[in-house]
Amino acid sequence: MTFDTLARLINYLPPHKQQRIKEAFFLAEKRHAKQKRKSGQDYIVHPLSAAVILAKMRLDANTISAAILHDVPEDTGYPLPQIKDQFGETVARLVDGVTKLGHVRLRSEAEQQAQNIRKMVLATAQDARVILIKLADRLHNMQTIKFVEPKKQLGIARETLEIYAPLAHRLGIQELKARLEDLSFAVIHPKEFQQIKKELAQSHKKRAHYLSKIKKILNLELEKSGLKTKIFVRPKNLYAIYRNVFVEKKDKTVAQVLDIYGLRVIAETPEDCYLTLGIIHKLWAPIASRLKDYIAVPKSNDYQSLHTGVVAQDGKIVEIQIRTSTMHETAEFGLASHWRYEENTPPKTWEKEKRLAWIAELLNWQKETKSAKEFLEMFKLDLYTDEIFVFTPRGEVKNLPSQATPIDFAFSVHSELPHFLHGAKVNGQISPLNTRLKSGDVVEILTDKNSKPLPSDWLKSVKTASARTQIKKYVEKQNRENLLQFLKPILFPLKKLSQLKKTVFKTAAHPKPLSQISIGGEVNVSYQLAGCCQPKTTDTRLSGFVTRGRGITVHLSSCPVFQDLAKKEKERVVKVGLKKI
Repeated sequence: MTFDTLARLINYLPPHKQQRIKEAFFLAEKRHAKQKRKSGQDYIVHPLSAAVILAKMRLDANTISAAILHDVPEDTGYPLPQIKDQFGETVARLVDGVTKLGHVRLRSEAEQQAQNIRKMVLATAQDARVILIKLADRLHNMQTIKFVEPKKQLGIARETLEIYAPLAHRLGIQELKARLEDLSFAVIHPKEFQQIKKELAQSHKKRAHYLSKIKKILNLELEKSGLKTKIFVRPKNLYAIYRNVFVEKKDKTVAQVLDIYGLRVIAETPEDCYLTLGIIHKLWAPIASRLKDYIAVPKSNDYQSLHTGVVAQDGKIVEIQIRTSTMHETAEFGLASHWRYEENTPPKTWEKEKRLAWIAELLNWQKETKSAKEFLEMFKLDLYTDEIFVFTPRGEVKNLPSQATPIDFAFSVHSELPHFLHGAKVNGQISPLNTRLKSGDVVEILTDKNSKPLPSDWLKSVKTASARTQIKKYVEKQNRENLLQFLKPILFPLKKLSQLKKTVFKTAAHPKPLSQISIGGEVNVSYQLAGCCQPKTTDTRLSGFVTRGRGITVHLSSCPVFQDLAKKEKERVVKVGLKKI
């Protein structure tokens, strides 16, 4: 691949911006001159390929320039400030956002991965184009994964399938999502991949012939009605077929899944979309369970379309999507459509967009999480969920993950409101707080300032990462306050928690060194080890109990004596953790 390939693709940009991209290429080519990919190709092929992927999506000049330069600081030692001087602050910020954490020694590969994902996500929260470059970078790496050592291939493919493909889906970039899924699928489940690929190829002629017949019938009816539309065959995503047959296990074979046909109709206006739907339902019997209106109620990533399933000729099921060309562009390119053609939109206007409200929450999550691994776990939690649409009593739509509860709904409305959460009404009926909500439910939150929330129980039923973070924060705060309350009778009067850290219990028998133990989330609090179970400070499952007059006693969590005490006086239990030194 040469720069000429990219040059032909960026002709939608004004000449001076095409020139800036060319300058970025010259610098990257020079800095990577002595480097080779594992395929044996010159290294410059990789950043150039990433730039080509983005240029095919018709993105702005800054994004494409940053894609070309994204490995220069990390792999060649070229200083980021010099990139800023040559190409501007925006390009430098994007390059820095994509760059991995360099030369930082962490305890494990998993922790390194978590730190890198966290850095990338936080950079995305500042400028969402970071993730577009990273997705293009990952797509080309997956396209050339056969040159990587077999042991590493599986790890890269799993990370792609677990993080990057779902992320592309959440951001509405379906075109990249499908390609990332299929490339990862081929590595992780090669046998099933080849089976589905073979059956898809064998049934191609039959499906093409049938869909050609259906298109002609539908085209004729739409033309009679004066509607100007274009009809396309929807391609089959191999990984989606695999999930349908092998993961979701809906008692279907690959052949049965392939026997469901897909079409997409592009109409001129939203009104024409609904008229088209009516004509389709007049032609063929609709399947009620497959009718979805994402035009009236868009998905959180701004996806809009009408979905329907009908029983067409020969009793075959045909699934049809109906949308305008603008809706189609958003469906295919999602977030990327925001920066298509030109960078006229200021970088932070995306924060106001519904499709990226989820990313805006990331800034809040990372402030509350104690480690990169915890952040990554919460990040994945929100990536893997399907959506439901529920309504406030005033008719406002809230997008929540499937299986969400009124507690999740309450946190989506207001972060402070749930502390007074007393109950909920779902569709006008008093319902338990752990009720699993469904699309279309109307949810009303009942509050009482005198209510005593049970946040520990809430954690068992919430589905959103934001709710989980806020609840954990509330629990830790309550534990800290309870700890102070029980310690006051046996200590000198305390005004600040910092004083507690410096105080040693005068009444505690043989206080132990405090370097490895944290009590209620705080270090440097004195304690004594229980004689009943004789725990060690190196044991991983420990619990504390605030005794009257003798301070905190640390037990093994499995200790029968502790369990009996905890049942009788649950409020005296404090969390004990280990701090490695």
